Parts: sequence; C-alpha cells; structure tokens
Amino acid sequence: MGDLKSANPVINRLFGVLVLFFVFLATPAAAIVSSGDIDGDGDVDREDLTILLADRNKPVDQSTCGEDCDLDGDGIITVLDARKLVLLCTLPRCAVVSHENRPPTANAGQDRVIVLEAGQKTVDVTLDGSASSDPDGTVTGYQWTGTPDPDDVAAPVVALNQGVHPFSLLVTDDQGAESALSTVNITVIGSPLIVPPPAVTRDPAIPIKGVSLPGDIIVINNKTTGEVKEVDNPNGFFEEDLDLATGPNEIEVFAKIDAVQSPSVLLKTTYAPTAVLALDSIDPSSGQTGSMVTLTGSGFTADTQVMGVYFKGAEFEGKGVVIEAAEDHLKVVVPFIFIKSAEDLEVSVYDQENISNAIAFHVVPAQDPTPDVRGNEVDDQFNLILAQLQNVFDKLEQWTQPNVSPDTWSILEENLHRLQDFVETVKSR
Repeated sequence: MGDLKSANPVINRLFGVLVLFFVFLATPAAAIVSSGDIDGDGDVDREDLTILLADRNKPVDQSTCGEDCDLDGDGIITVLDARKLVLLCTLPRCAVVSHENRPPTANAGQDRVIVLEAGQKTVDVTLDGSASSDPDGTVTGYQWTGTPDPDDVAAPVVALNQGVHPFSLLVTDDQGAESALSTVNITVIGSPLIVPPPAVTRDPAIPIKGVSLPGDIIVINNKTTGEVKEVDNPNGFFEEDLDLATGPNEIEVFAKIDAVQSPSVLLKTTYAPTAVLALDSIDPSSGQTGSMVTLTGSGFTADTQVMGVYFKGAEFEGKGVVIEAAEDHLKVVVPFIFIKSAEDLEVSVYDQENISNAIAFHVVPAQDPTPDVRGNEVDDQFNLILAQLQNVFDKLEQWTQPNVSPDTWSILEENLHRLQDFVETVKSR
C-alpha cells in the first residue's frame, strides 16, 4: 500500500495537527503564554518592560522576576521576551498607565424655581447632590454651604423664604480627595406685594404698583375687560397703568419666572365716572397727618364699614380711618404718613359702588395735634400709628428679610422695635 503519510495530502496535514496538539499538551502552562503584567497593577506598560529587562539574558531560576518574565517559555529571559511583552502593552508605545487617585466631581443639581403658596412664609426644599461621582472610587462625604446652612448629606432639606438662594456642594471620595465646588440656585417665588387700589375711582385708568422678586415678570389681568399686561420687573419695583370698565372691575396680579407662576393677588375697584356722592367741605381744611377731620356732604351711608375716605397726593395715596358715619357727615382720621414738607391732598368719599367729587386738604408733617389735651383723640392717633408701624414691620419681614444678611435684618428689626416702644412710651404719658 506504500507510505500512507506521503500518498494522501489530507492525511499528511492531519498528522501535522496531531503532532502540534501533543506538543501543546506536553508544554507546561507557564510556558505557553504570560499576561505581561509583571508588577500586577492590572495593565502592561513600560514599568513591566523595565522589570523584564533588568533580568535580561538570565536563566529563569536566577532572575528576580522569575517565570513571569519568560514569556516564550524557553527558560531564559531574552530580548525575545521583551518583544512579546511590547505586543501586550495596554497603551501605544507601552506608555505608563497612571494609577494616581483622580478627584471626585460634585453635582449640586439643576437650578430650580419653587412656588411659595399663599399664606406660607417658607417652603421645604430638598437639595440633591446624588449625581456627584468619582471616576476611580466612591463618593463618601458631602459638604454643603449656604443660608440656611444645609446638613452635610447627599439630599438635605432646607426651609426657604421668598428670594434667590445659592448653595454650594463639595464632595470627598474614599481616598480623601476633594472635588471642585458645584453651585445651584434655588429661587422661591411668592405673590407680589400690591399697593391697594382705591375701592372706587373716577379715573378711567389706575396704576397697579407694588414689589416682587427682582427679575420676574408681573402679569396684570383685568378679568372684567379682558386686558392682560406683562410687565418687566428688573429691580423689584413695578408700576403699570390699567384701563377700567365702568362699574366693578376684578383684577388678577401674579408673578412668573419662565413657566412657574406665583399665587395670584385679586384686586377689586369700581370705576364710577358720575358722582353720586357729594362732598361739600372738610373741617379743618388743613392739619397734620394723623389728625381728625369732619367731612360734610350728601348721599352718605351711616355705616363705618361701608363708607371710606381716600387721600391722594403727588407721592402718597392712602385711606383714612372712618371713626363716625352719618348720612350727611363723616369723622375721619387722616392717614399717618411720613412727609418732609406740607402738601395738598385730594380727598374723596366713597362707598362700595360710588365716589364723590374731590376737595383739597392741606397736610403738614405730623406732630401732636393737641399737646395740652389728653383724650381719646390722641389715643386714637397713637393706636393708628402703632397699627401702621406693625403693618410696615410685617411687610419688611416678608419682603426685605429674605434679601439682606442676618446682621442687617437684626439691626433693622431692633430699630423698628425701638420705634414701637417709643410710641408706646409717649402714648402712656
């Protein structure tokens, strides 16, 4: 039959494969292949090559690195092993892979706008630093800064009043490295503070003015006429004239930032172009703020809850306090206002639907109108002053305190309390 190995090419190739297979089985595992990661740091780089070349041309049993450097398994560490190792390098040109700890990255979350509901002074807001990360370990510590000072946890809860509140976050990883600061702004938007319009007016348009968060947009909607105005509010103070329909008008005012809208403030005023009430005189025709005057006329209602008196000047608008009401006269306390010089005010009488003509009242800076007489009139004026001071304090607490430092607010609060105490002391004398 001759030589099967040479007679059949297929058998010849099969014989070669079998020979290689048995050689493979007979070769020790360490001699087949080596990972090349001689220093055991998880990669193959120039540092591994340096270790190998330090034992060049040495038998394995006389080398420092041993079998790990004998990549071809021939028992001697040679340049051939070095060439094999270069082919296994993790980075091009066997660049050294850095194993220095990399710092974490803080993420304080996205800027947010939160609504302060009507009647609330603060709202609870959860800060969120959970998106902070570490490229080669774990985040183990959170350090928040801001006012109020948050707890140093991933998601602290803070009670915020109206205003813009910046918070910064620094995180630490499991090897003590610190991140750069990440900052988030939490804006709390509430209802704007509106100067009350007159209950009844003869003017076809009235100014809508007030205070709100700087940078928001003020939306004024006369729900009676359907007119809607959007007013820019760059510095926190706004004023916009609004046309009125004859008769009662219902006006809605709110602030908005982007798509977030504050609770609405509802205002009511009546435009009465024809005078039904008649105002004839005011006695005295001149006096101090806080003094008492008597208005005479016709068409009045004998109810202090229905009748009102409106005082209007170049820089001042306000309502007097009706002490006594009859069909032909009203006794009224002039609004207590701080003025530096005398001014002529227009005085009108109104009820729930109508307003009278206007007559002049010459007002001078407030002093004690009856320094030699003690009586109910003085007490009424002091009570009015105290009530208005308290109203001023309440509004400052709502609008000013969130936008000043705690030290500044403490000084302002202390001075207001001193003023109230002074008025109480003078009243008791």
